[in-house]
Formats: sequence, structure tokens, C-alpha cells
Amino acid sequence: MCRPLRPSEPHVVVATLGVRPDHRRRGIATRLMSPVLAAASTLGVPVYLETSSEENVALYTGIGFETTGRIDVPGGGPTVWGMRRDG
Repeated sequence: MCRPLRPSEPHVVVATLGVRPDHRRRGIATRLMSPVLAAASTLGVPVYLETSSEENVALYTGIGFETTGRIDVPGGGPTVWGMRRDG
């Protein structure tokens, strides 16, 4: 379903990242992403992720990701945003 959003060239994928609700807004997600972003930079490849949360879109935009597109999953599914940050 989300394949059209994904990069065609080699890239690092962030499959799942979560912070407990009572620990959010403390910079934890940004710190968790730091080694991923550093590894992608060393490799010279972009980082790609998908999120179904508008709040997460704002978080990832704040650390340099850009939205590559969005898909509304049919049948009442969520909206999914593809996001990318160049290494």
C-alpha cells in the first residue's frame, strides 16, 4: 500500500519508534533517532519512515524529515505519511 512513498535507492528504514505517553515531549524520540541519523550520514543514504500520526509528522519535520507523500488507507484505515531525511 505504501510502496509509492518509499525511496527506490538504498536507504535506512525506521520501522518502529515509540515513547510512552507519560514520557513524551522530553526529547527522547530525538535522542533515539540520533544514532540512526548518524549511521545514515556515515553511509551516505537517506532515512525513511512511515507514520500515521499528524503529531509525529511535526516531530519528524522538526528533526529534518520531509514528507514524501501521504496515502489514505481504504476501508476506514489511517492516513499514512511517508517521510524522508537525506543522509
